[in-house]
Amino acid sequence: MVDRVEKRYRDTTRERKVLSASIAENDFEIMPCSRCWKAKPKRRCIMKEESNRCLSCVRMGKSCDGPSVADSCGCLDCVQWFFSC
Repeated sequence: MVDRVEKRYRDTTRERKVLSASIAENDFEIMPCSRCWKAKPKRRCIMKEESNRCLSCVRMGKSCDGPSVADSCGCLDCVQWFFSC
């Protein structure tokens, strides 16, 4: 077993922390994804232009449906509608 190859593992926790810090710095608010909408109290759904997941989904390591929610609504600036309800 001397010729065994050692596997390299990704540090996903560190990658999520770096990405969430980047999103928190350069962010804009979108219409809430399903996770932010169902959270009690409701969370602000914050996203970075280059990212396809919101800040809270990145922190939890989950997938995000935020961009598809805004696209299905037909607008990308639906935040004012959400907060006016």
